[in-house]
Amino acid sequence: MEKEIVAHSFKAFANMPRVSWYSTKFCNFACTYCCDYLHGKTPNDTNWERMKTVVDNVYKYYGTTKVMWSFTGGEPTLNPHLLDTFDYMKSIDPDNFISVLTNGSKPVNYFIDLLPKIDALLFSLHMEYVGKRVEDYLNKAIMIEGARKKMKNPPPVKWRFLLHPKYFDEIKFMIEEMEALGIKNIDYRHIHPLTGSSKEILPEKKVSYDIDIEATPQEELLEDLNNKAIKTTEECHYTPEQEAWIIDRQEGIDNWHIKMERWFDDGTMKRRYSNSLVRESESNFNNWLCWAGKQFIKIAPNGDVYVGTCHVGGKRGNILDLSTLDLPKEPLRCPKQLCWDHMDLQVPKAKDWQHVKHIRHALMEKHKQQVDDIINNL
Repeated sequence: MEKEIVAHSFKAFANMPRVSWYSTKFCNFACTYCCDYLHGKTPNDTNWERMKTVVDNVYKYYGTTKVMWSFTGGEPTLNPHLLDTFDYMKSIDPDNFISVLTNGSKPVNYFIDLLPKIDALLFSLHMEYVGKRVEDYLNKAIMIEGARKKMKNPPPVKWRFLLHPKYFDEIKFMIEEMEALGIKNIDYRHIHPLTGSSKEILPEKKVSYDIDIEATPQEELLEDLNNKAIKTTEECHYTPEQEAWIIDRQEGIDNWHIKMERWFDDGTMKRRYSNSLVRESESNFNNWLCWAGKQFIKIAPNGDVYVGTCHVGGKRGNILDLSTLDLPKEPLRCPKQLCWDHMDLQVPKAKDWQHVKHIRHALMEKHKQQVDDIINNL
Protein backbone atom coordinates (compact mmCIF):
# COMPACT_ATOMS: atom_id res chain seq x y z
CA MET A 1 0.00 0.00 0.00
CA GLU A 2 1.33 3.43 -0.94
CA LYS A 3 2.14 5.66 2.00
CA GLU A 4 0.09 8.84 2.41
CA ILE A 5 1.56 12.29 2.99
CA VAL A 6 -0.07 13.70 6.14
CA ALA A 7 2.18 16.59 7.22
CA HIS A 8 4.70 19.04 5.81
CA SER A 9 7.31 21.18 7.58
CA PHE A 10 10.58 23.06 7.26
CA LYS A 11 13.09 22.59 10.05
CA ALA A 12 15.27 25.67 9.62
CA PHE A 13 14.14 28.71 11.66
CA ALA A 14 11.35 26.67 13.21
CA ASN A 15 10.91 28.83 16.30
CA MET A 16 11.02 32.23 14.62
CA PRO A 17 8.14 34.16 13.06
CA ARG A 18 8.78 34.85 9.39
CA VAL A 19 8.03 38.00 7.45
CA SER A 20 8.28 38.36 3.69
CA TRP A 21 8.64 42.10 3.21
CA TYR A 22 7.83 43.09 -0.35
CA SER A 23 9.59 46.33 0.39
CA THR A 24 9.31 48.06 -2.99
CA LYS A 25 7.51 47.48 -6.26
CA PHE A 26 10.17 49.38 -8.19
CA CYS A 27 12.31 47.15 -10.46
CA ASN A 28 14.85 47.92 -13.14
CA PHE A 29 14.13 44.63 -14.98
CA ALA A 30 10.97 43.73 -16.89
CA CYS A 31 11.09 39.95 -17.19
CA THR A 32 8.45 38.47 -19.48
CA TYR A 33 7.39 35.94 -16.82
CA CYS A 34 6.91 38.58 -14.12
CA CYS A 35 3.66 40.43 -13.50
CA ASP A 36 2.38 43.89 -12.71
CA TYR A 37 1.87 42.96 -9.07
CA LEU A 38 5.59 42.37 -8.55
CA HIS A 39 6.94 45.00 -10.88
CA GLY A 40 6.87 48.78 -11.18
CA LYS A 41 8.79 51.08 -13.48
CA THR A 42 9.10 54.11 -11.23
CA PRO A 43 10.17 54.64 -7.61
CA ASN A 44 6.95 54.85 -5.72
CA ASP A 45 6.59 53.58 -2.31
CA THR A 46 9.12 53.82 0.48
CA ASN A 47 10.31 56.26 3.10
CA TRP A 48 12.47 55.80 6.17
CA GLU A 49 9.82 56.53 8.80
CA ARG A 50 7.45 53.99 7.25
CA MET A 51 10.12 51.30 7.17
CA LYS A 52 11.08 51.96 10.79
CA THR A 53 7.43 51.75 11.83
CA VAL A 54 7.02 48.43 10.01
CA VAL A 55 9.97 46.98 11.92
CA ASP A 56 8.76 48.29 15.28
CA ASN A 57 5.20 47.04 14.74
CA VAL A 58 6.26 43.57 13.61
CA TYR A 59 8.20 43.22 16.86
CA LYS A 60 5.19 44.44 18.84
CA TYR A 61 2.78 42.13 17.04
CA TYR A 62 4.84 38.98 17.53
CA GLY A 63 6.10 39.92 20.98
CA THR A 64 9.69 39.16 20.03
CA THR A 65 12.59 40.87 18.30
CA LYS A 66 13.89 37.57 16.91
CA VAL A 67 12.30 37.47 13.48
CA MET A 68 13.23 35.90 10.16
CA TRP A 69 12.98 38.66 7.54
CA SER A 70 12.98 38.06 3.81
CA PHE A 71 13.34 41.23 1.71
CA THR A 72 11.91 40.96 -1.78
CA GLY A 73 10.43 43.22 -4.47
CA GLY A 74 10.43 44.54 -7.11
CA GLU A 75 14.15 44.95 -6.61
CA PRO A 76 14.77 45.60 -2.91
CA THR A 77 18.27 47.01 -3.40
CA LEU A 78 16.72 49.98 -5.23
CA ASN A 79 15.16 51.01 -1.92
CA PRO A 80 17.44 53.82 -0.68
CA HIS A 81 16.62 53.05 2.96
CA LEU A 82 17.41 49.32 2.85
CA LEU A 83 20.86 49.34 4.48
CA ASP A 84 19.72 51.79 7.17
CA THR A 85 16.81 49.45 7.91
CA PHE A 86 19.18 46.52 8.40
CA ASP A 87 21.36 48.56 10.75
CA TYR A 88 18.29 49.55 12.75
CA MET A 89 17.04 45.96 13.00
CA LYS A 90 20.41 44.60 14.10
CA SER A 91 20.84 47.40 16.64
CA ILE A 92 17.63 46.22 18.31
CA ASP A 93 18.49 42.53 18.18
CA PRO A 94 21.55 41.01 16.46
CA ASP A 95 19.64 37.70 16.28
CA ASN A 96 17.24 39.00 13.65
CA PHE A 97 17.73 36.81 10.58
CA ILE A 98 17.80 38.96 7.44
CA SER A 99 17.81 37.55 3.91
CA VAL A 100 17.73 39.54 0.68
CA LEU A 101 16.55 38.42 -2.75
CA THR A 102 18.10 40.51 -5.53
CA ASN A 103 18.54 40.52 -9.29
CA GLY A 104 22.18 41.44 -8.72
CA SER A 105 22.12 44.57 -10.87
CA LYS A 106 23.70 46.86 -8.27
CA PRO A 107 27.49 47.46 -8.45
CA VAL A 108 29.60 44.80 -6.79
CA ASN A 109 30.75 47.15 -4.00
CA TYR A 110 27.13 47.55 -2.90
CA PHE A 111 26.89 43.81 -2.22
CA ILE A 112 30.28 43.71 -0.50
CA ASP A 113 29.03 46.44 1.85
CA LEU A 114 25.75 44.57 2.27
CA LEU A 115 27.24 41.21 3.31
CA PRO A 116 28.18 42.12 6.94
CA LYS A 117 24.70 43.51 7.59
CA ILE A 118 22.66 40.41 6.67
CA ASP A 119 22.45 36.66 7.23
CA ALA A 120 21.76 35.35 3.71
CA LEU A 121 21.92 36.72 0.18
CA LEU A 122 20.15 35.19 -2.80
CA PHE A 123 20.92 36.27 -6.34
CA SER A 124 18.05 35.63 -8.72
CA LEU A 125 19.66 35.35 -12.15
CA HIS A 126 17.09 36.39 -14.74
CA MET A 127 18.56 35.25 -18.01
CA GLU A 128 16.72 37.70 -20.28
CA TYR A 129 19.11 40.26 -18.74
CA VAL A 130 21.97 38.18 -17.30
CA GLY A 131 22.25 36.20 -20.54
CA LYS A 132 23.36 39.36 -22.31
CA ARG A 133 25.97 40.15 -19.62
CA VAL A 134 27.36 36.74 -18.76
CA GLU A 135 30.95 37.86 -18.19
CA ASP A 136 29.87 40.81 -16.05
CA TYR A 137 27.85 38.57 -13.74
CA LEU A 138 30.61 35.95 -13.55
CA ASN A 139 33.11 38.63 -12.51
CA LYS A 140 30.62 39.90 -9.94
CA ALA A 141 30.24 36.40 -8.52
CA ILE A 142 34.03 35.99 -8.26
CA MET A 143 34.45 39.30 -6.41
CA ILE A 144 31.56 38.67 -4.01
CA GLU A 145 32.73 35.15 -3.19
CA GLY A 146 36.24 36.55 -2.68
CA ALA A 147 34.90 39.12 -0.22
CA ARG A 148 33.01 36.40 1.66
CA LYS A 149 36.19 34.37 2.16
CA LYS A 150 37.80 37.31 3.95
CA MET A 151 34.93 37.56 6.46
CA LYS A 152 35.07 35.87 9.86
CA ASN A 153 31.43 34.74 9.75
CA PRO A 154 30.29 35.17 6.15
CA PRO A 155 26.59 34.84 5.32
CA PRO A 156 25.68 32.18 2.77
CA VAL A 157 25.26 33.44 -0.79
CA LYS A 158 23.12 31.49 -3.21
CA TRP A 159 23.10 31.87 -6.99
CA ARG A 160 19.68 30.93 -8.33
CA PHE A 161 19.20 30.52 -12.06
CA LEU A 162 15.76 31.29 -13.44
CA LEU A 163 15.78 28.58 -16.08
CA HIS A 164 14.58 30.32 -19.21
CA PRO A 165 14.37 27.74 -22.02
CA LYS A 166 15.86 30.14 -24.57
CA TYR A 167 19.06 30.68 -22.56
CA PHE A 168 20.16 27.15 -21.64
CA ASP A 169 23.54 27.48 -23.37
CA GLU A 170 24.33 30.58 -21.32
CA ILE A 171 23.05 28.94 -18.13
CA LYS A 172 25.18 25.83 -18.60
CA PHE A 173 28.26 27.92 -19.43
CA MET A 174 27.85 30.08 -16.32
CA ILE A 175 27.33 27.07 -14.06
CA GLU A 176 30.38 25.32 -15.47
CA GLU A 177 32.51 28.42 -14.91
CA MET A 178 31.16 29.00 -11.39
CA GLU A 179 31.69 25.41 -10.30
CA ALA A 180 35.23 25.48 -11.71
CA LEU A 181 35.87 28.50 -9.47
CA GLY A 182 34.55 26.66 -6.41
CA ILE A 183 31.16 28.37 -6.31
CA LYS A 184 28.90 25.49 -5.33
CA ASN A 185 25.82 27.11 -3.76
CA ILE A 186 23.78 27.11 -6.96
CA ASP A 187 20.02 26.78 -7.18
CA TYR A 188 17.66 26.08 -10.07
CA ARG A 189 14.16 27.47 -10.47
CA HIS A 190 11.62 26.45 -13.08
CA ILE A 191 9.82 29.24 -14.89
CA HIS A 192 6.93 29.19 -17.32
CA PRO A 193 7.48 32.12 -19.67
CA LEU A 194 4.25 33.40 -21.13
CA THR A 195 3.41 35.73 -23.94
CA GLY A 196 2.34 39.10 -22.52
CA SER A 197 1.07 37.52 -19.34
CA SER A 198 1.96 36.45 -15.84
CA LYS A 199 2.46 33.04 -14.29
CA GLU A 200 1.47 34.26 -10.86
CA ILE A 201 -1.53 32.69 -9.15
CA LEU A 202 -2.96 35.00 -6.50
CA PRO A 203 -4.64 33.18 -5.03
CA GLU A 204 -5.98 30.79 -7.71
CA LYS A 205 -6.01 32.59 -11.01
CA LYS A 206 -3.41 33.47 -13.61
CA VAL A 207 -3.67 37.14 -14.44
CA SER A 208 -2.44 39.38 -17.22
CA TYR A 209 -0.26 42.47 -16.82
CA ASP A 210 -3.21 44.85 -16.93
CA ILE A 211 -4.84 43.45 -13.79
CA ASP A 212 -3.97 45.14 -10.50
CA ILE A 213 -4.18 42.43 -7.85
CA GLU A 214 -4.41 44.92 -5.00
CA ALA A 215 -7.49 46.57 -6.55
CA THR A 216 -9.24 43.37 -7.70
CA PRO A 217 -12.19 42.16 -5.57
CA GLN A 218 -11.43 38.94 -3.71
CA GLU A 219 -14.30 37.04 -5.32
CA GLU A 220 -12.83 37.68 -8.76
CA LEU A 221 -9.47 36.33 -7.65
CA LEU A 222 -11.13 33.19 -6.36
CA GLU A 223 -12.60 32.20 -9.71
CA ASP A 224 -12.28 28.55 -10.71
CA LEU A 225 -8.68 27.70 -11.57
CA ASN A 226 -9.96 26.10 -14.77
CA ASN A 227 -10.87 29.56 -16.08
CA LYS A 228 -7.35 30.21 -17.32
CA ALA A 229 -6.75 33.82 -18.32
CA ILE A 230 -3.78 33.07 -20.54
CA LYS A 231 -2.30 30.44 -22.85
CA THR A 232 1.32 29.48 -23.34
CA THR A 233 3.03 28.96 -26.67
CA GLU A 234 5.17 26.03 -27.74
CA GLU A 235 8.35 28.09 -27.70
CA CYS A 236 7.88 28.71 -23.98
CA HIS A 237 8.08 25.02 -23.04
CA TYR A 238 11.19 23.13 -21.97
CA THR A 239 12.42 20.45 -24.33
CA PRO A 240 12.57 16.89 -22.94
CA GLU A 241 16.35 17.23 -22.74
CA GLN A 242 16.10 20.49 -20.80
CA GLU A 243 13.52 19.01 -18.43
CA ALA A 244 15.75 16.00 -17.75
CA TRP A 245 18.71 18.30 -17.05
CA ILE A 246 16.64 20.39 -14.63
CA ILE A 247 15.42 17.34 -12.74
CA ASP A 248 18.94 15.94 -12.47
CA ARG A 249 20.26 19.25 -11.14
CA GLN A 250 17.43 19.85 -8.68
CA GLU A 251 17.43 16.34 -7.28
CA GLY A 252 21.22 16.50 -6.93
CA ILE A 253 21.09 19.35 -4.42
CA ASP A 254 22.24 17.82 -1.14
CA ASN A 255 21.36 20.41 1.47
CA TRP A 256 18.69 19.68 4.05
CA HIS A 257 18.48 23.39 4.95
CA ILE A 258 16.55 24.09 1.74
CA LYS A 259 14.49 20.91 1.66
CA MET A 260 10.99 20.39 2.98
CA GLU A 261 10.11 17.62 5.44
CA ARG A 262 7.38 15.33 4.08
CA TRP A 263 5.75 13.24 6.81
CA PHE A 264 3.95 9.97 6.02
CA ASP A 265 1.11 8.26 7.82
CA ASP A 266 3.52 5.61 9.16
CA GLY A 267 5.59 8.28 10.92
CA THR A 268 8.49 8.23 8.46
CA MET A 269 9.83 11.38 6.82
CA LYS A 270 11.48 12.20 3.50
CA ARG A 271 13.09 15.50 2.55
CA ARG A 272 12.16 17.00 -0.81
CA TYR A 273 13.30 20.09 -2.67
CA SER A 274 10.50 22.65 -2.94
CA ASN A 275 10.86 23.09 -6.69
CA SER A 276 10.49 19.34 -7.15
CA LEU A 277 7.20 19.39 -5.25
CA VAL A 278 5.83 22.15 -7.45
CA ARG A 279 7.17 20.60 -10.64
CA GLU A 280 5.61 17.23 -9.85
CA SER A 281 2.29 18.70 -8.60
CA GLU A 282 2.94 17.43 -5.08
CA SER A 283 2.23 20.76 -3.38
CA ASN A 284 -1.55 20.45 -3.13
CA PHE A 285 -2.60 21.06 0.48
CA ASN A 286 -6.27 21.75 -0.19
CA ASN A 287 -8.25 21.68 3.08
CA TRP A 288 -5.10 21.06 5.13
CA LEU A 289 -4.33 22.99 8.32
CA CYS A 290 -1.80 25.73 7.55
CA TRP A 291 -0.03 28.16 9.87
CA ALA A 292 0.14 30.95 7.24
CA GLY A 293 -0.90 34.18 8.89
CA LYS A 294 0.25 32.92 12.28
CA GLN A 295 3.85 31.92 11.75
CA PHE A 296 4.34 33.76 8.44
CA ILE A 297 3.02 37.01 6.98
CA LYS A 298 3.68 39.03 3.85
CA ILE A 299 3.93 42.82 3.95
CA ALA A 300 3.37 44.98 0.85
CA PRO A 301 5.20 48.29 0.23
CA ASN A 302 2.30 50.32 1.65
CA GLY A 303 2.17 48.17 4.78
CA ASP A 304 -0.78 45.97 3.81
CA VAL A 305 -0.58 42.52 5.39
CA TYR A 306 -1.43 39.12 3.88
CA VAL A 307 -1.19 35.62 5.34
CA GLY A 308 1.39 34.72 2.69
CA THR A 309 2.19 35.00 -0.97
CA CYS A 310 -1.00 33.01 -1.55
CA HIS A 311 -3.05 36.03 -0.27
CA VAL A 312 -5.75 33.68 1.08
CA GLY A 313 -8.52 35.78 2.58
CA GLY A 314 -7.23 38.95 0.93
CA LYS A 315 -5.84 41.92 2.82
CA ARG A 316 -5.70 41.36 6.60
CA GLY A 317 -5.04 44.93 7.71
CA ASN A 318 -2.01 47.20 7.64
CA ILE A 319 1.09 46.78 9.78
CA LEU A 320 1.39 50.57 10.18
CA ASP A 321 -1.73 50.43 12.38
CA LEU A 322 -1.77 47.28 14.52
CA SER A 323 -5.43 47.83 15.43
CA THR A 324 -6.39 47.02 11.82
CA LEU A 325 -4.81 43.54 11.76
CA ASP A 326 -7.22 40.64 11.42
CA LEU A 327 -4.93 37.64 11.14
CA PRO A 328 -6.03 34.04 11.84
CA LYS A 329 -6.38 33.03 15.48
CA GLU A 330 -6.11 29.35 14.56
CA PRO A 331 -4.54 27.53 11.60
CA LEU A 332 -6.26 28.12 8.26
CA ARG A 333 -7.92 25.44 6.20
CA CYS A 334 -6.20 25.96 2.86
CA PRO A 335 -8.68 26.72 0.02
CA LYS A 336 -6.06 26.49 -2.74
CA GLN A 337 -5.26 23.72 -5.18
CA LEU A 338 -1.56 24.59 -5.37
CA CYS A 339 1.08 25.97 -3.03
CA TRP A 340 3.89 27.18 -5.26
CA ASP A 341 5.90 29.87 -3.48
CA HIS A 342 9.02 28.78 -1.61
CA MET A 343 8.22 30.88 1.46
CA ASP A 344 4.64 29.59 1.57
CA LEU A 345 5.97 26.04 1.33
CA GLN A 346 8.11 26.63 4.43
CA VAL A 347 4.98 27.17 6.53
CA PRO A 348 4.01 24.09 8.64
CA LYS A 349 0.97 22.18 7.39
CA ALA A 350 -0.93 19.06 8.46
CA LYS A 351 -3.76 17.12 6.85
CA ASP A 352 -5.68 17.12 10.12
CA TRP A 353 -5.21 17.58 13.84
CA GLN A 354 -4.11 13.99 14.53
CA HIS A 355 -1.13 14.57 12.22
CA VAL A 356 0.06 17.82 13.80
CA LYS A 357 2.37 15.79 16.07
CA HIS A 358 4.72 15.33 13.12
CA ILE A 359 5.26 19.08 12.69
CA ARG A 360 5.05 20.26 16.29
CA HIS A 361 8.85 20.82 16.26
CA ALA A 362 8.40 23.37 13.44
CA LEU A 363 5.95 25.57 15.36
CA MET A 364 6.71 28.65 17.43
CA GLU A 365 6.56 27.97 21.17
CA LYS A 366 3.29 29.83 21.72
CA HIS A 367 1.70 27.91 18.85
CA LYS A 368 2.80 24.58 20.33
CA GLN A 369 0.79 25.31 23.47
CA GLN A 370 -2.28 26.24 21.43
CA VAL A 371 -1.96 23.04 19.39
CA ASP A 372 -1.61 20.94 22.54
CA ASP A 373 -4.76 22.51 24.03
CA ILE A 374 -6.79 21.90 20.86
CA ILE A 375 -5.65 18.29 20.49
CA ASN A 376 -6.31 17.54 24.17
CA ASN A 377 -9.91 18.77 23.73
CA LEU A 378 -10.65 16.70 20.62
